[in-house]
Amino acid sequence: MFSFMQENDDPGPYCSAINHSLEIFAQKDPVQMARRGGGMYQPENSRILLPSLGQLLQISYPDGEVTFKGTPKQPLWQWSLIATNYLGRAEGTPLSGELISYRELDGGYAFYPAFLNQTLTRLSRMAEEKDPANLNNACLQLGGELHGRGDAGAKLNFFPHFPVHVIFWKGDDEVAASANLLFDRTANLYLHTEDVAVVGSLVVYFLGQLCG
Repeated sequence: MFSFMQENDDPGPYCSAINHSLEIFAQKDPVQMARRGGGMYQPENSRILLPSLGQLLQISYPDGEVTFKGTPKQPLWQWSLIATNYLGRAEGTPLSGELISYRELDGGYAFYPAFLNQTLTRLSRMAEEKDPANLNNACLQLGGELHGRGDAGAKLNFFPHFPVHVIFWKGDDEVAASANLLFDRTANLYLHTEDVAVVGSLVVYFLGQLCG
């Protein structure tokens, strides 16, 4: 894993949200969570293995401790929180293949101004400042699959049933550079809209670190 993916901050006021997520996680059946979330349950050590952005997370049950497989190292606390939220909420519904914007999520219009400022504006700045080849390379390092939309971008499998499609447009003298994140129509069956915003911020952060 990359060093910038590892835990390096104190969740502070978010400790209550983390505890709430862990309580829900502990009440669920681990076999069912793994199956519905596209992971794998290992009964011999009571852990769920969950692919995420080219990495393999292991989540112990019932305490919900998240580490990178084969190491004692933990991902950023936001990533760990989203992982346990995802497993606790996953319904196992197949992907629809229909892409939607953040605004089309449940309550997305209410949260969109913050999502625009904190995520899409930063992505658009990358589209303006970075070479498309570098953006594509950063996506590939996160386990992405290039999709050919825009000038750069890829489908990033944040979790097995939660892909994120990132698209960059370089812009020119007449049109400003821009970017967008698109989600499958089933996104809210796996994460709350607020959690999707956290996913977006993590994608932006990781891409920014990889692009330099």
